[in-house]
Amino acid sequence: MSGLVLSVYNAVSELPSGAANGTMAWIAGSTNRLYISNGTGWYSTTLTNPNAPVISSVTDASANTTPFTLATDGTPTVITVTATDADGTPLTYSYTVTSGTLGTTATISQADNVFTITPSTTEADAGTFGLTFTATDGVQDATSVAEFSLAFPQPFDLIATGTDGDSFPSSKQYVFNDDGTEVTGMGSMGSTLATYALDNPYDVFNVSDRSSLRFVNPIPDHAYAFVYGLAFNSNGTKIFITDAEDGGSSGREINTYTLSTAYDISTMSSSPTATDNLYSATGGACGEVEGLHFNNDGTRMFTWDANGRRLIQWNMSLANAYTPGNASYVYNYHLPTVITDSGHSGNTNSIFSGTFNADGTRLYVADWSGVVYLIRLSTGFDLSTMSHTQGEFFDLTSYAAYPQGITLNADETVLTVRAQGLSPATGNLYQFLVPST
Repeated sequence: MSGLVLSVYNAVSELPSGAANGTMAWIAGSTNRLYISNGTGWYSTTLTNPNAPVISSVTDASANTTPFTLATDGTPTVITVTATDADGTPLTYSYTVTSGTLGTTATISQADNVFTITPSTTEADAGTFGLTFTATDGVQDATSVAEFSLAFPQPFDLIATGTDGDSFPSSKQYVFNDDGTEVTGMGSMGSTLATYALDNPYDVFNVSDRSSLRFVNPIPDHAYAFVYGLAFNSNGTKIFITDAEDGGSSGREINTYTLSTAYDISTMSSSPTATDNLYSATGGACGEVEGLHFNNDGTRMFTWDANGRRLIQWNMSLANAYTPGNASYVYNYHLPTVITDSGHSGNTNSIFSGTFNADGTRLYVADWSGVVYLIRLSTGFDLSTMSHTQGEFFDLTSYAAYPQGITLNADETVLTVRAQGLSPATGNLYQFLVPST
C-alpha cells in the first residue's frame, strides 16, 4: 500500500460508476470517509467506528429535564448534554432550533457539551422554542430534543405552592411584628399561640425555624371556644384575640391583652379586657367574630361574620384608638351585594378571612369555596366605598379549599393564602401575583 494515491471527491454523488473492484476514494469535507468499490458499487468503511454515540441526559443545574421554564429575571438556564461513545471516539456537540422561534426570547452560548440559555427580561419577548442537541463522533450522530418556554406571570396567576410545616394548624389569621420578620398565629384550636421567625419579611412561605421563637399554652385566663381573629396594635403593646362563639348569642368577644415587651406573646398580661357586646350592638349582625382588623391608627375596627358573610365596620376616636370597648358600630356590609362575580360559581359561600393592604384601598376576601376576591376601596378603610370588578379573583379551587390566613409580602406584589390542600402534594400555602394597579 506504500505510495498509494487515492482519488479525492467532495461528495458521494461524485464517485465514478464502473470503478474496478478494490478501487478506493476519499470523500473530503465534513464527511471525511473512505470508500471502496467492489466493481458494482461503493461502500463506506466504518468498521473502525461501528457504534453510534448515545445521549444519556439533557439536564439543567438542578437535574431537571425537558420541558424547561426560563426565569423571567434573566437568570440563565445552564444545560448539560451527557453523551458517550462505545468506541471511545471523542464527541463534538451542537444545537439547532427545531421548533418555535428563538428570536429575542433568549440567547444561547456553548462551551463543549454545556449550553447556556439566557432569557430576555422583557415581557414582549415571551415565547417557546425547541432545541435539538446533537452529539457526533464524526460518523454517526445522537440527538435529543428539549423544549423551553419563557412566560411572564399575569395578575391573579398562581405562581407557587408550598407548606408552612403546619406551624399554625388552626390559624385563620396571621399577625406580624413591626418589620414583618416575625409571624404569630394560633396553634392548637382555641388554646395556643406561637411566634416564628421569617426569612423574608411578611413571607410565611419561609419560616426559618420550625421550632417556635415563643410559645404560649394555654392563652391566659380564658377558655376559648374558637380563636379565629388576631391583631396587634400599631406598636405591638397590645394583642387582640377574638372568641368566635363565646357565651352564646350574647358573647362574641374581643379580648385585649397587654404586652410588656412589644410583639412578645410570652409577656402577655395574665388576664384580658373583654369586649363582649358585639352581638347586641349590631342587632345580631355580628353572629361570629371570625376575623379582626384595624386601620393604621386604630380609629377603625373591622370584624368578620363568616356565616352571615358580613364585614362590620366600627369607629373609635383617636383618644380611644385600639379600644374595642369604646368602638361605635357603623354598619354591616353584606359581601354578596358587593361581590357579584359571574366568573366563579362558588360566589361568596362563606367569608372566613380577609386582609387589607397598607393604605386600606384593597381588601382581599377569602371565600370558603376556594376563591379570594379583590375588593377595591376608593377611600382607604372606608367600607362604604367598596367595589369589585368582574374577574378580579384568585382561584384555588383546583388545588385547595377553605382558604383562611391571607398575607401580602413586603412590597404588596404577592398574596399568600393558607388553605386546605386537595392532596398532600399541593401543600397548604399558595402564592398569587397581585395586580400592580
